[in-house]
Amino acid sequence: MRYRKDERGSAFIFILLTMVGLVLFSLALLSLARNETLMAHYQYRHTAAFYLAEAGLQWAEARLAENPSYRGSIILPWGEGGRTEVRIRDDGELLSVTSRGERDGVQCTLMASLRLVDHTLLYDTGGNLITRELFLADAPENGTELPGVEGIVICPGGEDTDGAGDYFFPEPMPLELYQRELQCQYLTPAQLAGKRNLAGIIYVDGDVVLRSEEDSICGKAVLLVEGNLTVTGNAAIEGDFVLMAGEGIYLSGRTRIQGLLYTPGIFRFGGKGEIAGVIWAGGGSYLEGEVFIKEYDGKKEILLGDLPPVLVIQEMWYRK
Repeated sequence: MRYRKDERGSAFIFILLTMVGLVLFSLALLSLARNETLMAHYQYRHTAAFYLAEAGLQWAEARLAENPSYRGSIILPWGEGGRTEVRIRDDGELLSVTSRGERDGVQCTLMASLRLVDHTLLYDTGGNLITRELFLADAPENGTELPGVEGIVICPGGEDTDGAGDYFFPEPMPLELYQRELQCQYLTPAQLAGKRNLAGIIYVDGDVVLRSEEDSICGKAVLLVEGNLTVTGNAAIEGDFVLMAGEGIYLSGRTRIQGLLYTPGIFRFGGKGEIAGVIWAGGGSYLEGEVFIKEYDGKKEILLGDLPPVLVIQEMWYRK
């Protein structure tokens, strides 16, 4: 009988300990659930703050694409307690952008270094031939027309200039940059030759040499050539073009272009034809033959074709 009383007492203690354990376990579960809820809520607010900061960087890129000279700070309210503070300032050759997003007391700061390529500088010049030196061919003996330039030649020196002015040339643009940042169509020099309906933005790695009539190209496109662009012999180039050549542009075939030409090297224009638009040549410019360069009589913005007026490039992005 005594054994049974001890047994009942042991059972009671066991049940009591079990109940205490269950209560403690339940409290632990409740505490864990509460902490998980708090962590999830914090994570939600932190994620929201991150996206608000990222939205600030996107706002800065869009603002600079619209107005490259914009500098300063601004607060963007988003509603429901969210806001973003954006600061844009010069940092050497780059721009530094700091964007701090805040949601319900939680903050996240992102920073980016941006590079601007302002293409509007290429047509907003007041002249239509900008070159380091200009050389005109001697007067022909057979009575053919002399090479000519209508409008203003911006050139620091040379005896054959039709005008003068301060020489400014933008930094040579690495053309592979456009291939990376824009949706370019990639062609080899052989694939480019003979294309009669060029359109969009086209990138060519290497030198392009068009010699025969079958090599002639025409269309309406942005043509980016990594090396030299040469049109000679019976070949022709006609249409609305933005021509950017990383080394030089040599046109001695038949040419009829309306648009914008850019090279940090030599520009040579001979043969027969005309160019209506703006030409930038970092080296010398040589004009010979029955050629004529004249001003573009439409809106200068159209000269950019499919090229964005301002290209905003994200060089670096990190969380502070």
